Amino acid sequence: MLQTSAAKSGTIASGKGADERMKEVVRLLSAGPLFAGISQAEIGQLLCCAGAQMRKLPAGAPLLAEGEESPWVYLLMQGNAAVENCFAGGGCSRLYTAGPGELLGQPGGGPSPVSVHAQTACQVLVLPADFFHRICGRACDFHRRLAANLLAVQSRQIWRLSKKLRLLAAGRLDQRLAMLLLDRMSADGTASLESREQLAAYLGAARPSLSRTLMQMQRDGLIAVEGRAIRVLDRPALEQLCL
Repeated sequence: MLQTSAAKSGTIASGKGADERMKEVVRLLSAGPLFAGISQAEIGQLLCCAGAQMRKLPAGAPLLAEGEESPWVYLLMQGNAAVENCFAGGGCSRLYTAGPGELLGQPGGGPSPVSVHAQTACQVLVLPADFFHRICGRACDFHRRLAANLLAVQSRQIWRLSKKLRLLAAGRLDQRLAMLLLDRMSADGTASLESREQLAAYLGAARPSLSRTLMQMQRDGLIAVEGRAIRVLDRPALEQLCL
């Protein structure tokens, strides 16, 4: 179904207003790590060479299914996507939320290790999965730079997933929450988090359990809950919890 939908999407280089759409897409891509060191003119050539397509997705629309292969990869242009591991018995564990500029899928092919769906209404750039590992007939130098940038992007994804695995390996919910707060804490001591439902899913916990843990940590003077933001009051105590 995803393949059919992608194939029906209009390419960014055709139709009314194609030039303006192309310029906007290229401008957005040039600011991201995947196209670092590649000029906007070269990015335009890459997109034409790949036969790139733009696609709009409503919230909840699936992009990737865990364990299944897709001939496409998706570069998120607008909106957010939920990256999850799903269980045979039902239910999913949120690994992270992908934002604009992030690459979703398996460049070069292979089964997807995660499931991905649009968390909000999204716009994605659809590219053939094998495009990153084959050199076009022109043997463009900037295509080689794209392949090198891809390694850096994938390394960051692996680093992010390894942090999530370390967090989930913590035995207690208060430990997992302490690790997350310390990781996301800004210079002023606050950590901006997702909604309680999303936070519970990320931590692999039920929402009532998360609420009780937050209340207990607040009573103990470790944190102050301020809406979606949490202020860290006792960093050494949180660090001790993580041990």
